[in-house]
Amino acid sequence: MAHPSRSSSDQLPPLISVLSALLERADTSVYTKDPSGRYTYANRQVQLLFGSTLEKILGSTDADFYSAELARSIRENDLSVLKTGKVFAGLESGAVLSTGE
Repeated sequence: MAHPSRSSSDQLPPLISVLSALLERADTSVYTKDPSGRYTYANRQVQLLFGSTLEKILGSTDADFYSAELARSIRENDLSVLKTGKVFAGLESGAVLSTGE
């Protein structure tokens, strides 16, 4: 007897679990932000970089972690991504945390 075909949406929860596990183990910083620049996801590397917990990062902006000048520069990059749809995959120039690190 043939099994009914499953839609891709039926497979989403397991896929999300796998992707989440991969992102948490990544050796690079992976994050997402909403259109206003607030963090909606930050993997373990971002948490280590900011010296903060996920709970404290979520809803925060770059101004909470970087100097005002760098936060403005990062926001400009973010707005460019939103406008063009092209992903920014690079190192933020001069990325120094507000703690001086």
